[in-house]
Amino acid sequence: MAENHLPDHVVMALLKREREALVGRLLPGLLHNVSGAMQMIRLPLDMVGLMLAQANHAQAGERLETVNQGLERLTHELEVLGAKCRQPAGAETGAIDLERMAREQLEFWRADLFFKHNVALTVDFPGGGTLGRGSWDDTCLAFNCLVANCVEALRDTEEPAITVRAWHQGDQVGVFISDSGPGPDEACCGRMFEPFVTTKGRGHDGLGLFLSRWAMQVHQGDVLWRSEPTGGFLLQLPAF
Repeated sequence: MAENHLPDHVVMALLKREREALVGRLLPGLLHNVSGAMQMIRLPLDMVGLMLAQANHAQAGERLETVNQGLERLTHELEVLGAKCRQPAGAETGAIDLERMAREQLEFWRADLFFKHNVALTVDFPGGGTLGRGSWDDTCLAFNCLVANCVEALRDTEEPAITVRAWHQGDQVGVFISDSGPGPDEACCGRMFEPFVTTKGRGHDGLGLFLSRWAMQVHQGDVLWRSEPTGGFLLQLPAF
């Protein structure tokens, strides 16, 4: 298990809080996206009312197409939020399609406006899926902790980018996440997975990497920092 100076029941409580925290963390961005979808509906509908009053049926029909696009966008945003809110808080072990997991969680990260508008995202998975054995919600938790770490590392960099790709070695499968940031401080590398260790300053509790590793090791997986060939975090699980 990860080096831990906290009682197990405290760690489990922190894990539960972390599962719930992402929705709140990204809620402002989700509301922004929902508001944009509502504008796509409200403004054209006002025009449709005016056009119908003027018996301009052809242009009213064109405007209704824009309304339909807005409804589709609104439906999508609500489905993304609903899927995250419905995510179970249990830890049952089973098969996890890591590509599906990664793509679903990254879709939710579109609610972070910095991520959405500034970060160049590359997702590289081979065909046929990458199946690991673990807990869906704990794997999502660990993955989101790593993405959050990358996003924070990129906020003051030029040309911010994140790469998420499949990884496989022997009887282990996983996801390798790297970013174009400066990388961890060398003095911090040996302690980055300890609780409350952070180089990000005030406002950061230093629990994300600790919780991500703990959540994976419960299921015989792990989270590791790999400096070669390119720096990044490896989330790994036993192959299913």
